[in-house]
Amino acid sequence: FVDCRDDAGLYQKIRVMMVDGVAYARQCIYSDRWKIHTKSRADLMDQDIGLREREEQLLAHLRDRILKERAPLFQEIYQRIGLDVFGIDCALVGDQIVIFEANACMHFLGGSDTSSSRYAYTGSYKKELRNALKKMLVRA
Repeated sequence: FVDCRDDAGLYQKIRVMMVDGVAYARQCIYSDRWKIHTKSRADLMDQDIGLREREEQLLAHLRDRILKERAPLFQEIYQRIGLDVFGIDCALVGDQIVIFEANACMHFLGGSDTSSSRYAYTGSYKKELRNALKKMLVRA
């Protein structure tokens, strides 16, 4: 068992999408419950701008630093799973990445965050994913 709560006692679920061997940040949902789904955003994040700001900052940190530094880890996962597109749900605990699951059935281009301007900052990450997916499909 790894306790994945942060200093505030909240759990996080980071979704990283792998497209053609490249890791992309997609979302980070915070909750006071350990079982987190996309709709869990409404529990705390809809009302808490501070949590939305944390997500925005973490997504940028993932894109700009963590996913690049941990590229060998994500490449190993990509090689072992053997799929062109799949998602990884995980959490950052200190300097460790704790993986919850990885599979090809994760929702990643839409979601409940698309209907609210509160989560407009996620749009660039979804756009990056769409572009990567299109590039992979055109090449195929």
